[in-house]
Amino acid sequence: MQNLRVFSIFCMLLPISVMAQHTESILSVYRSSGATQQFPCDVVDSITFSHTHDPIEDDAIMLWHDTSHDPVLIPIADIDSMKVLSLPSLCPDSHHPHAIDLGLPSGYKWACCNVGASSPENDGGYYAWGEVEEKDSYTWDNYNLAHFDSFVDDYICNNVSLNISGSSYDVARVKWGESWFMPSEGAYHELMNNCTCQQIEYRGKQGWIFTGSNGNSVFFPAAGNYTYTYITLKGTSAQYWTSNFHLDNSLNQQAMFFSISMLDNRPLYNVVINEKFVGRTVRAIAK
Repeated sequence: MQNLRVFSIFCMLLPISVMAQHTESILSVYRSSGATQQFPCDVVDSITFSHTHDPIEDDAIMLWHDTSHDPVLIPIADIDSMKVLSLPSLCPDSHHPHAIDLGLPSGYKWACCNVGASSPENDGGYYAWGEVEEKDSYTWDNYNLAHFDSFVDDYICNNVSLNISGSSYDVARVKWGESWFMPSEGAYHELMNNCTCQQIEYRGKQGWIFTGSNGNSVFFPAAGNYTYTYITLKGTSAQYWTSNFHLDNSLNQQAMFFSISMLDNRPLYNVVINEKFVGRTVRAIAK
């Protein structure tokens, strides 16, 4: 007789919190690899057991969500445990963007989603540093703030400002209005120093969640970057332009961006520098 394995998952709706962010019930699937998949219970339709007589294939559970999506198939051998947790929801409603108070010393509030995104898990737009529109490709040739100089045989970038936050080169201000602006290098360091960071899969998207001392959270999807004609590192890295120009040399080719990736199952995040023509996501803040 074959062993009978039963999984009982109860997703009970919890009372809505009166905090700045509400709470929501999250089904967390802890994998043997150390990764965590998280699904809001309100989008989980059912969980069923799948058994196959093929010895090559593993028994698995099928997690059906949003009915319009294909089920998520997870081999039982890869599951350490499954729990329903009460976590802060990222937004109080679907009218994005929201200014999320993380209890930071500066009083800055971080947007719930990327510029150009329709929800926290959406990647949003990719923008070259200082540009305010998306493109089909990202190269030095089509970067609006540079020109080719035959004397040095290279591209020289316009020295528009050491910090473009709040200017006409600030895509957050241009797209969302005067109450929003691009974070500086210092704003990202404040985020790193005053919040906890955890890698999660939120609504089917890999990324990192930063939680402030007051329990509120923002999610950064792993959108990678857009270089030339293709997106790279999507699902494994989050890269966000800061508003800061980097004084590297007379070519002015580099700016600072906030990067998150994984190292030994731990989030590795820092502010680094790279060429301005690369398309990256942008997160906004408000005072």
